[in-house]
Amino acid sequence: MFEKRGKKIFSINKMKPFRLLIIYCVIFVTGGVQYDSCRVVSVVYEKHNANRETEGYEYKYTAKQKNYVRGKTDACKVVSQEYFQTHKYNLNFPTIIKGTTIFNASTSFDFNSLQTIHKDKVFHALKDQSYTLQDILSANGGYYSGQLGKFSDCYSEKKQTNDLYSGTSKTLNGYERQYSPFVSFVLDKLTIPNYLKPLRIAYMGIGLEEGSGVPTEEHPSGWFITIDGKKRWIFHPPSINGPPQNVFERNDNNNICKLLKEYEESVMCDTQEGDIVWIPSGWWHETCSLTKTTVGLGGISFENAGRLPDNRGPCNLGHNSTFNAEMNERTGAYSIEEISYCKENKCSTL
Repeated sequence: MFEKRGKKIFSINKMKPFRLLIIYCVIFVTGGVQYDSCRVVSVVYEKHNANRETEGYEYKYTAKQKNYVRGKTDACKVVSQEYFQTHKYNLNFPTIIKGTTIFNASTSFDFNSLQTIHKDKVFHALKDQSYTLQDILSANGGYYSGQLGKFSDCYSEKKQTNDLYSGTSKTLNGYERQYSPFVSFVLDKLTIPNYLKPLRIAYMGIGLEEGSGVPTEEHPSGWFITIDGKKRWIFHPPSINGPPQNVFERNDNNNICKLLKEYEESVMCDTQEGDIVWIPSGWWHETCSLTKTTVGLGGISFENAGRLPDNRGPCNLGHNSTFNAEMNERTGAYSIEEISYCKENKCSTL
């Protein structure tokens, strides 16, 4: 248990089921709580925490929606690329950006290209082993994500290595954050415009079956572009408690991506190839693949994200040794310098 000014702020035993886990002073499984020892991060995440409202927010089941009508899949705000450039941080509602031209070259990263042109490139560099795109795309279904962070970020693995690509799970598991050299390669080939920066984390998601996707999570503001395939998103308003987990039907082939339960304030929308979805800070969201395969690229982007320092050293949580040891033991976290692939190859960071 950890305390700040006499108030309980974190308990290892009371972690939320799943949050996008970015360990760098602020640990999302704790709800983005700020610590005195991370003053820079406290300022950076102030807006995120302010948008998450209070623990008292309740997610109510209802058949009559306020922002969502049963079966409606276009409830997100839709804006142009030009509008988004000047209103980015004022968009506090899930938004889809249409008419973007920056990813015209993204056809070289569609599913077919991953299978052919890029199949031998390393997608996951785990602590002791690395796996190419061909390894991943040969899996029996599932959803896979690789990410690129700052030098001081930590990475971890979700399962035993021999079970990593079994396709037994259609969604990501908690604490899953594998380093991806391929994400660095993609960023080098594409010009990410300034209005999608600064980047705190960049990541790529690959779905290998209908119904695959990301379970309920929340994080500071970010974007995600659908490069190949179609995705369904559901958003729930910010709350430190979070909504019930996983509301999409993922296994019934006749009802893939249908809602199991509906909520009074929930918003659902579908994204097509080339659409960019903007996720406001603190909004809980879950995704579901509407097509057999999906490919997408995303980033966590918020004001001052580029100002986080790297001078703490790799995999340093910025706290006392007891805290570091307990969190590292729970997550199996390791630094980029501990990755075997990175000892033999140059591994880039943001």
